[in-house]
This record gives sequence, structure tokens and C-alpha cells, in this order.
Amino acid sequence: MHGRLSAPERGGLHRALDDFVLDDENAGLLDYADIIKVDYRLSSDEERLAVVEKAKARNIKLLAEKIETHEEFRQAVEEGFVYFQGYFFSKPEIVEGRRMPESKLVKLELLRTINQADVDFNKVSDVIKRDVSLTYKLLRYINSAAFGLTKQIESIQQAVVFLGQMQLKKWVNLIALAELGSDKPTELLVNAAMRAKLCEDLAAQSNLSNLSFDEMFLMGMFSRVDAILDKPMGDVLADIPLPGEIKNPLLGQPSTHAPIYELVKAYEGLDWDRVEALCAELDLDPEAIPGVYAEAIQWASEVMVLVKAAPDK
Repeated sequence: MHGRLSAPERGGLHRALDDFVLDDENAGLLDYADIIKVDYRLSSDEERLAVVEKAKARNIKLLAEKIETHEEFRQAVEEGFVYFQGYFFSKPEIVEGRRMPESKLVKLELLRTINQADVDFNKVSDVIKRDVSLTYKLLRYINSAAFGLTKQIESIQQAVVFLGQMQLKKWVNLIALAELGSDKPTELLVNAAMRAKLCEDLAAQSNLSNLSFDEMFLMGMFSRVDAILDKPMGDVLADIPLPGEIKNPLLGQPSTHAPIYELVKAYEGLDWDRVEALCAELDLDPEAIPGVYAEAIQWASEVMVLVKAAPDK
């Protein structure tokens, strides 16, 4: 059997078929699937189109994995895939001597300011106010149904009071990174947000649940910052004052947070032996991961719709 069913999610029953190939043996599984993952490089055009046709008839979402080139990405979009995985979305395009546009320098300054050990939220507010888009998106997101606040938030200072410093730090980082990646494929930003959510949720279910979930979230989110900024990871992180427990795993160095990050990478890379070994180390049920993963994709996709919305004219 080429498919793998997920465990039930918290909000209902969701199932993902992994490395799916349509044949007589597993065609019946389509009646129970919410997401189908197709290996783009191992499948032929005819095989993919057959899966796409069946999936569309059942309102099943399609995920193309192992997307390595822009041409593959473009073709997958045209075929009907809506979720994507692959090195194409995480590979930095290093161009020596290229100057960062002025519009992005404000966002980079915001990342430096919000991640100081002792955050001065007056300074954070001053940086955000210099960019109308940042101000709009941050306040729009905080006032969305995602937070369920009963009172309208109209300033950064109010947001600190209602959300707390660490929660606000998470969302300021997310929005700033999304702004920095505004010229990148949306799938890269969705993947960064998905990794953030996945790291946070897996940590909560593991034997590392005593550690900071907020730091796990930031670790997952910043794992794509090299591709977002087209700079080596070491260069980017040297310029942003993140705690060592967040930075070290991203640089391949020891950290208490590292097993969660390694698990996310192993799952994305379909390294099942590594996934099982890390699940044993973290006291996690490997059968539960597909459901958590699908939930994280859904959450990240919805978040990016809000974060990338343009200000009203």
C-alpha cells in the first residue's frame, strides 16, 4: 500500500495519504482522504493527472512533494496542487553584493528590535509606525478571530497588555518575516509558518513539554529565514539577537530544542527511520504526526491569508 493514514486531529477527523500512487489496491482510500501527497519526481504526468482528476471529484487537497525547480512548481500549480514541499522553497539564492531594498531594512530592524533580551516595546512601536503596511497587518491580525479578543486593539502598547510580551513577539516576528518574503513564493512563507506551528505542537506532546513552546515556534519560523533573505543562515542569525536554544539547532549545533527541529526536518524529508528514532527519543507517537502536520499546514495557510492581505485603500 502506497498511502499512509493519519491519526485523528483534535478538531475532527482528517486523513492524509502519503506518497500516494493510484492503483486498484488503494483506490478505495480516496473516499477517506482529506489530503493526498504525491512525489512529483517519481510520478509521471499521466499518474499525477489521474490522481488530480480523482481528487478534484472528491474535493481532496493535493500536496506536491520534492519540488526542486521553478518549472516544477509552475507545472504543479497548473495541474491543481495547492500545497508544496521541496528544496525549491528553501534554497537561498545567494547574490554577492546585492543591497537589500530600503523597504526591507525596516522589517529587518524590527526583527532586531523585537528579539532583544529586554524588549523595549516603545522602540518596537516606533519601528512599526514607520511602515503603514506593518502597522495595518499587525493590528488586523491581532484583532482577527484567531485571537478572540473582546476589545479592539489599537496600538502596540495595548497589544502588550492583552497578549503579553512573548505572544506579541511571536506575531511581530511572523509578520515581519512575511513582509521580508513578500517577493518569494507564498509556499515558502506558508512552510515557515507551518514549521513554527509544528515545532510548537510537537513539543507540547513530547517529553520536552516543560520547555518554552514560544521558543519552539520561533525556531521553526526562523528555519526558513535564509531562503527568505537569500543569505546564509549563519550571516542572518548573527544579525538577529535570538536565544542560543533557538539559533543553535538552525546552525547544526547542540540545543535542548534540537530534537524537535530534527524531527520536523526528518518528516519533511520522508526519512522514516530517523522519524521513528526521534519519536522514541521524544516519547511521541509517530502515528499521530501526520494529523498534527496536516493541522499545521491548514493553520499556516489561513494565517498567511491574513498576514499577506493588503491595507485597505
